[in-house]
Amino acid sequence: MPDPLFKSGDIVQRINAADQVGVLQSSRWHPQAETFYYDVLIGGRILAIAESSLRAVGPVRSPWDDLANGAAAGAAAFRLSMTRSRVMRPPSRIAKSFSSARTQFYPHQFKPLLKLLHSTERRLLIADDVGLGKTIEAGYVLTELEAARPLEHVLVVVPARLRLKWQMELEKRFGQRFALVAKREVTAALAEGRTPPSFRWIASYETLRAMVDAIRLSPISIDCLIFDEAHRLRNPASLQHRLGALLCERAEAVIMLSATPIQTGLGDLYYLAKLLLPGEFSDRDTFDDQMVDNRALLEALRAMRSAADSGEACALALDRLDTFLGSKSGKFFNSAPVVERARTLLERGAVSRAELTEIQTTLGTLSPLSHFFTRTRKIEAIPDTPQRVAHWFSVELSVRERNVYDSIIEMCKARAAQTGWGADQSATMMYRAVASCIPAAMRHFQQELRGEHTAELDEPDDEVEHGTDIPIDLREQVRQAVGLFE
Repeated sequence: MPDPLFKSGDIVQRINAADQVGVLQSSRWHPQAETFYYDVLIGGRILAIAESSLRAVGPVRSPWDDLANGAAAGAAAFRLSMTRSRVMRPPSRIAKSFSSARTQFYPHQFKPLLKLLHSTERRLLIADDVGLGKTIEAGYVLTELEAARPLEHVLVVVPARLRLKWQMELEKRFGQRFALVAKREVTAALAEGRTPPSFRWIASYETLRAMVDAIRLSPISIDCLIFDEAHRLRNPASLQHRLGALLCERAEAVIMLSATPIQTGLGDLYYLAKLLLPGEFSDRDTFDDQMVDNRALLEALRAMRSAADSGEACALALDRLDTFLGSKSGKFFNSAPVVERARTLLERGAVSRAELTEIQTTLGTLSPLSHFFTRTRKIEAIPDTPQRVAHWFSVELSVRERNVYDSIIEMCKARAAQTGWGADQSATMMYRAVASCIPAAMRHFQQELRGEHTAELDEPDDEVEHGTDIPIDLREQVRQAVGLFE
């Protein structure tokens, strides 16, 4: 057995994670692996690390020594450091939201704020993937807007079930205190015939959509308006869309949050864009043409992200950029200096990392959505996230389960024949619930039919439409399906 390379008390560093430096506590020989394993104290935790994954840490005169010795942290740590530097010393001031929030630091969560600060409009659609912290991002924006000037009238509109969550998050993370308001409080405030002196309200879609006429007749104005799950506003024939249009007209700044802004096609995105910027997106045909033209930009960006140092990728990106510049949407950018610079770099074929970033930035700003739309995917924010692998499993349903399943499917098919499959979100969600777990779905449907899902909201019965997940005309059919399972 060889002698160990390190001894207790040595300061060591993980070779494959150079930002992890710790003190060696003990060592032991692993006969099967034929190597020493060391218990190392790193960040308050004891980690067992193989000898081949460690190296000794000596005195460092400057960061350049780390670079020269190959002991610098990896790309992820560098990205965090550079983003922090940008936040702390930005071209436009955003130090307030960074320094005052009680949140963990994730670079992607400052992307919407930076976009808003560099935009001429105070309108933003945040379409990050589920789990990336859109509530936190909205909190950053709210905090920074308030640092610029006091906000007297702030309204957050959310699904009823999320009211308490929003209230707790805003107070815990940002020190922002909001009142949960129901129809009674809003009616009293509007009855005075003027905008209340100040308010910070969290109200539900269910409450406000029943007050569209009262809001329309009032002079209420809003400094900052936030819509969570904004895809609820996408249907132009719905009462919630009318509510969204009305409130957006009265608001100076509007933030929409939605992980799924496109449910069944570009139409959903168009109607959200029209709510945010009605003057810019007043024509559906023009919007559709812009989105078709925009595909060339997306293909160019995808090419540069997949193989940045490849001449073939540069050639493909250049071809797609020229396609965009030849389109109706892109012809206005042909003589722009930044576009000419991007074309020059792509024609050269091989680009450095700095030039790659420059090209990607240019391509991103050419999009007709770039000034108000921001999206971060999990694979971009958390590149090392585990990959999901789907598998099929055959499950034999009991007679009761099969009866319930078939009845719900038939109901959804009949509904789809009237409204178009996917257009009725409530029927789609019932289908998904039954396909996931029939007993759990039956319990949920029973609670919905009895209105029990509203009990925790502490609102009077007339404030919330009971069974909001089950349309009124489907309740009898759902009740029959529940009866098949009982």
